[in-house]
Amino acid sequence: LPAVLLMGCGATKSDLGGAIGTGAGSGKSTLFLEDRQWGRLVDVFDGDGLLVEADVVIREAVQSDGVLYTLGLNPITQRESLTISASSSTSTFTTAFSDATSGLSSLQSKAFDEPAPFTKVARNGSVKLIFSEFLDPATVDRQTLQVLIGTSEENFQSLEIRYVVKEGIGQDGQPKGIGILDPTVS
Repeated sequence: LPAVLLMGCGATKSDLGGAIGTGAGSGKSTLFLEDRQWGRLVDVFDGDGLLVEADVVIREAVQSDGVLYTLGLNPITQRESLTISASSSTSTFTTAFSDATSGLSSLQSKAFDEPAPFTKVARNGSVKLIFSEFLDPATVDRQTLQVLIGTSEENFQSLEIRYVVKEGIGQDGQPKGIGILDPTVS
């Protein structure tokens, strides 16, 4: 089986950018990769049919249950969606959204030359990279963050993916840069 390798996760703050100021999220502290997770990439809608957030990584185990969650696929864009049956202003929606987005599967960190086994990710799974500070979306591309596929160093090829950059706040209350790698480019 081919291996997928993420390159560039050790990029410097000047490579991936940051905001102006001091401390985390400022571009003046050391940028590093804090966590690697994977799941299913969806657009989230509420029970009123309103788009709440695009490009959200949810647990791969979330399924349509006919009560709270409905998964769908847009036949034109081929984008997956998750509809939470409650209105987005309710605590039911907030709890369901939190449940769907928490507990993502982690990706094992390994050096380039370490032997298998490697973390397995579903073919249509998206990888969520969480960085120690905000990322400048204009600087995240196939030059600064490479995804390579192959069975050995001699035959690695660049995988065509879509990059999604978001900002978030970590559980520690600090700004986080989030890079989502979406391999399902159509």
